[in-house]
Amino acid sequence: MQSHFRRDYALIALLVAGILANFGAMSLARGRKFVIPPPLPLPEQILGFKGTTIPTDKTTQSILPHARIMQMVYERPGAPVTDVAVIASRDPNDMHTPERCFLGSGFEILRTDTREIRVDGPNPGAWTFNRVIIRSPDRQDMVLYGYDGVRMLGGSTLMARIVMKFSGPTAKPAYFIRVAAPITADPAATEEHLTEFLKALMRARTSWQTAG
Repeated sequence: MQSHFRRDYALIALLVAGILANFGAMSLARGRKFVIPPPLPLPEQILGFKGTTIPTDKTTQSILPHARIMQMVYERPGAPVTDVAVIASRDPNDMHTPERCFLGSGFEILRTDTREIRVDGPNPGAWTFNRVIIRSPDRQDMVLYGYDGVRMLGGSTLMARIVMKFSGPTAKPAYFIRVAAPITADPAATEEHLTEFLKALMRARTSWQTAG
């Protein structure tokens, strides 16, 4: 019984510390001035998919006032419609996790894990992306999301983001990247498609990322 009490107190302490840290970061952010990154459009085509720009929602922009939000829907006959969203910002608080947004939009989160994404060629790189399976009343979707330009701390992107909340504006923007598609009858095929699509997007990242 005593061990349960200790665990509960520890969880409560962590929750309180997290709330205080978040309020502290927000308080610090109010006094900062951030320059919104310039508009650098996402590729018009990826792997034969043609992209259509989605205008930025005013509510989303008001929540992330220092961010450049880019969103496109990519379509190709006979292939799943693929949604891409990229948030570029020098404000560390804009490098959020989208799970709360999924729940607020009426989705149920069925599963969360990670995938290592690596690209080679003239613009190589490696990232840890989160894979999330979400469900709405009419379908299931697979989402891959991650960050570029967010430094790792002790092997943890989460810890790096926590520290960044208390740091000043970054010289170069950091990027939140999300790709999503409805799950077909073969989930493995959906994941293969999203992975290849994401790799193509990251290979071309110098075309939609600003140098400073």
